[in-house]
Amino acid sequence: MATLPSEARLALWLLEAAPGNGEAALPTHQALAELLGVTRVTVSRALGRLRAQGLISTGRHRAKLLAPELLALRASGASPGTAVGVAPGAAPGTAPGAAPPPL
Repeated sequence: MATLPSEARLALWLLEAAPGNGEAALPTHQALAELLGVTRVTVSRALGRLRAQGLISTGRHRAKLLAPELLALRASGASPGTAVGVAPGAAPGTAPGAAPPPL
């Protein structure tokens, strides 16, 4: 895993840790950093970016995958919005030019 960017490594770890129901037990940021070979700050920032992009939600020692397909793309090293056509400000998983979901 060490050849992937830190955010991709985190995405891959989340996908592997949350099979089936899409929820994973989340270790401390320090423990996760040691697993991924990065700093605690890097883990905190990467989790924050994945949350801000609507790919995951986190709670006390839990992570829920909200968009596992997009997270898988991130795990492959894809940048936000690449290969899936997510326009800036668009909800994850929506096609470019698609109507917003009903409220």
